[in-house]
Amino acid sequence: MISLPAPLVERFRSDPYARFMGFELVAAGPGYARVEARVTPDVFNFAGVPHGGFVFSLADYAFAVASNSHGRVAVATSVSIQFMRAASAGDRLVAEARRLRAGRSAGFYEMRVLDGSGQEIAHCLGVVHRSERPLVDSPPKDALQDGVAPVPWPSEQQAGGPSAGQAAPGAPGAGPGAPHGPASQV
Repeated sequence: MISLPAPLVERFRSDPYARFMGFELVAAGPGYARVEARVTPDVFNFAGVPHGGFVFSLADYAFAVASNSHGRVAVATSVSIQFMRAASAGDRLVAEARRLRAGRSAGFYEMRVLDGSGQEIAHCLGVVHRSERPLVDSPPKDALQDGVAPVPWPSEQQAGGPSAGQAAPGAPGAGPGAPHGPASQV
C-alpha cells in the first residue's frame, strides 16, 4: 500500500534509473518503502550469480524513496551493505527500507533485500543528509518534523512486534542490551 501524496509517488516512479532497471515501487509511507525486481540473466556477473550492483541498486532505490518520503530532498552520505547469499535467476527480490531515526539534517535507515522465499540476500545501513529544499511543491505536513520514531518492518507489525512509536530491536531507544550501531550514536 502506498500512503504518500501522489506528487511524491509520481516523482519516485519517474526515476529513470529505477525504470531502466525494472524496479517497481509497491509500498511506501513516511519513512518506509518496499520495491521489487525480477532477477534476469542480464544482471548476472562473470561468476554466474546476480551482480552485487543490481542488489545494491534495488536496496538504494528503496532507501531513496523512504528517506525522501517526507518531501524534503535527502541525499545519501554513507551506505554499507553485507551480502548474505546469492539470489537465483527468476527470483523476485524485495527490498525494504525503514527509518531508524531522523533529525533536522540527518536520517538513519536500515535496508534489507529478500528473495521470494523470504531469505535475506543483503542487509544495509544508510545515512542521509536532509536538506530544507522541498522535493515537490507541496511536501507532506511532517516534512520538517525531527526525531520521528523508528518505522517497524511490516512483518513486525503483523507478528506483534514494535508498533509505530516503539523502537525496533537494535534501534535507538530499544532498551538495555540493545545492540549499539551507528544509528544509536546520534
